[in-house]
Amino acid sequence: MKNLLVTALTLFLLFQVARSQTPGDSAAYFPPLEYPSFKENYNAHAVFVNGNQWTTSLGNRPMGRGWKEVADEFELSPEGKAAYQLAQAQRRTIPFYSISGLALTLGSLPLLVTSPNFDWQKGIGLGMLGGGLALSLISNDKRTKSANNFQEALWLRNRDALLQSVPPTDQPRFKYLYESETIYLATKGYIKNGHKQGMGILGGKAAKEFVGIPGAIERYRKYRNNQRLGALLYVAGLATMVASLSSRNGLRGPGLALYIGGSIVTGAGSGVLSSSVRFLSQAIYLRNYNVIERQMLRQ
Repeated sequence: MKNLLVTALTLFLLFQVARSQTPGDSAAYFPPLEYPSFKENYNAHAVFVNGNQWTTSLGNRPMGRGWKEVADEFELSPEGKAAYQLAQAQRRTIPFYSISGLALTLGSLPLLVTSPNFDWQKGIGLGMLGGGLALSLISNDKRTKSANNFQEALWLRNRDALLQSVPPTDQPRFKYLYESETIYLATKGYIKNGHKQGMGILGGKAAKEFVGIPGAIERYRKYRNNQRLGALLYVAGLATMVASLSSRNGLRGPGLALYIGGSIVTGAGSGVLSSSVRFLSQAIYLRNYNVIERQMLRQ
């Protein structure tokens, strides 16, 4: 009987010890190996736009016309999905305003040139020209707002994708750091902590965001160099076109050749300016990773 009591007592104590080592339902227990490092998490889930490519560390994915091919990427982020849908809705109206504005502008030309005096025809022509210009301005405004909302959608989508692999106890701190320290592109500037910051001439004012960050500063410098080159080509092309118009023969012979050459150089400059944004997108992608990692390790 005595041996039976000792055995029962021993089993009871062993059960209590084992129970104390097992986390209860209300305990916050997160095995370290269950969550990837922040670098692994960022490389696996964060994305940036490279031209018309949806880019991650694993490769590129075509976004399609109007970003339709990446609609599924925003399902994990309710706020990101809402911003994405708003960007798409704005983008769909652009062709209407652009085509209508162009049609009114072209339609006004015959009315403006047929009569040397101001009469009802010229009045209608001026009205059509004004309407065409107004519709073109609306089209540009829609294009700007659509692009800005897409950038915000991408930023929100990255936040929520990264949060999925952050331990629940760290999620409030991570979300605060992400929303206050990271940046994303906007027209002629970038957004940081909810406020728009100007880029300055050829993006010079943004340098402070990339200084001391390996990888990011190099890509930012590539962006700046391409901005300078593109601006130089664009201005040189315009100057050549103006010079050809003021030549003695006008757009005949050498003047026409100069005008065509200037147009080509201007187009090349515009292309370089547009393509340089991909380096800025890469710089922001690397900057955001480094900033968050440093802040998470510091606290």
